[in-house]
Amino acid sequence: MTQTAMKYTKVLWELSIPVEDVKGAARLYESSEELSQVLIHPEIPAQKKYAVIDRLFTPSVQSFLKVLCRQGEISYLPEIAQAYEAYAHEHKNVLDAQIVCVNPPDEKQMEGFRDFLKKQYQAEEVNLTIVREPSLIGGFLLRVQGEEYDYSLRGRLNRMAQTLYTK
Repeated sequence: MTQTAMKYTKVLWELSIPVEDVKGAARLYESSEELSQVLIHPEIPAQKKYAVIDRLFTPSVQSFLKVLCRQGEISYLPEIAQAYEAYAHEHKNVLDAQIVCVNPPDEKQMEGFRDFLKKQYQAEEVNLTIVREPSLIGGFLLRVQGEEYDYSLRGRLNRMAQTLYTK
């Protein structure tokens, strides 16, 4: 994460701008090459950029986006949004985790994952992202804060093969 992204992340936090609004602005910015080029281009007058921002973006982020344009740092918006979400989660004791699996777990299993992670990491809330990966054969991987819990069939087969080869 760049110093620029961190600087703006702290400003957003102090202003209490909703994380979803910032993420939505970043998605919109990234979804249109034409929009991003207009906001980045140094020869387009600021007033025209501001008019575009006022028309397309949520009011809660308009002033912030104008500052980014004025500073020539609008291209950092996607990185800022990502950093801001992580910063907000850290300060609200929200844990982000990823479940990698062949088939998505049902709601009861999801609740079990959340309960485990809340206890293990003393989190108030857990955001789980599901990633489908057929090569696991079965089971799941749970990734959180740089750690990986491997309960996949592929992982078990690999561990069994290592055990057999070392004997």
